[in-house]
Amino acid sequence: MSLLMRLYFLSQLVEGLRFLHTRSLYHLDIKPQNMLIGKGFILKITDFGEAYHPNICSKGIVKVQCRLSTRVHTSLCCTGK
Repeated sequence: MSLLMRLYFLSQLVEGLRFLHTRSLYHLDIKPQNMLIGKGFILKITDFGEAYHPNICSKGIVKVQCRLSTRVHTSLCCTGK
């Protein structure tokens, strides 16, 4: 992959995280396995099983279930701090 393409994906990642952070949503598991590249080379951030939002997480540990296609993912969203 060329340096230009890597910079293009990096800029999309930064913009995606900025979008989430302006809505007080924090992805706590950013890694290559949690990013997809779709049509038109659009980067998509996935797997919000480990994410933080103060309105949800201020009340302690919350069990979150997300349905993605036919699978149900369950995870703990907060540490209660």
